[in-house]
Amino acid sequence: MCDKDTEPIQLKRVGMRKMGLEYTSDPAITHHLAKFLKNHTDADIGYPTAVLFNGGVMKSLALRKRTLQAISSWHTSSGQIRELTNQNYDLAVARGAAYYGMARHGKGIRIRAGLNKTYYIGIEPSLPAVPGMTMPVKFLCVAPFGMEEGTDEEISEQNFGLIVGEQVKFDLYASNTRKKDGIGSFAEIDTEPSDISPVTSMETQLDLDNDSTGKVIPINLQVTATEIGTLELWCVSHDHDQKWKLAFNVRQDRNG
Repeated sequence: MCDKDTEPIQLKRVGMRKMGLEYTSDPAITHHLAKFLKNHTDADIGYPTAVLFNGGVMKSLALRKRTLQAISSWHTSSGQIRELTNQNYDLAVARGAAYYGMARHGKGIRIRAGLNKTYYIGIEPSLPAVPGMTMPVKFLCVAPFGMEEGTDEEISEQNFGLIVGEQVKFDLYASNTRKKDGIGSFAEIDTEPSDISPVTSMETQLDLDNDSTGKVIPINLQVTATEIGTLELWCVSHDHDQKWKLAFNVRQDRNG
């Protein structure tokens, strides 16, 4: 039995490996579960009071009981965590997927999911270059914690400049802990902190119709959290009838 602050054991890995499934270096389920609950529960969200198991090794009654005991021991004020009834562990995921498909067509109750992190895009400030110094990056919140899948937002109160006609990089960041940052706000920090981590980078060239020269054009940002797990940033030009989409897969974000 581990305590609630346990972290999964990270072993130093060999630099090259065969391609295939990426297995974790720590097989202890409770270690990963403790980290997940630590990152995703607080005074606003609350602690789970029930668990629904499905398939695989969780068909074992002993393993299910041990898991429930561990979760209950980490948050004693919630009392004993109860197990939700599952009549067929092997078919649980398939039935859930089928029901979700029916719910999308109005034939069931649909439970919407929200983003489990706050996401930011790196913005270069408008500052003069200083020899020997790297230009600092500001973190613009483009998707707040809890933003529901299938919803759209627009950052209309601020204008941004988009570089077109040359190869550029877009950096996406995320935080497990900054749950109060609202869309369109900048994280109040001077340097990259430990609670905002890089997720992925995208290098691409966005071209303006009939104009291939590199320039900066004014844009607004529109954000969509799709139901397939992507975060879409639409850069909408002020002066041209054109917009560009940047799509990041946040469902496979493995930073927590």
